[in-house]
Amino acid sequence: MTILYNHSMRILDIDIGRGKRIRAYEIELEPAPLILAAARNGWAACGWFDINLAEKKKAAAVQAVGVNSIEEFLEAPVTGFTAKAGKYRIRKGMRMKTALLRLS
Repeated sequence: MTILYNHSMRILDIDIGRGKRIRAYEIELEPAPLILAAARNGWAACGWFDINLAEKKKAAAVQAVGVNSIEEFLEAPVTGFTAKAGKYRIRKGMRMKTALLRLS
């Protein structure tokens, strides 16, 4: 079997403040990249991920849509989140970086 890798991927360890770090992944896809960030108590993702399925799985998950890079993602407003993420005081419209800090 031959495996071809024709998509580029970035993995970044990011200091989000207060001594907290997250790991973020960006995979080039068409028409937009797939972006995922992992924090200690949950995760955040772009519109490629189904927030309703995350709710069913009882994950602490946060979403922002319409972003094209990790940098844009961190500054984007939260557009959706699960009930478990809400326990960390996540709110729609807050900056994703703030939401990830609360999940860290």
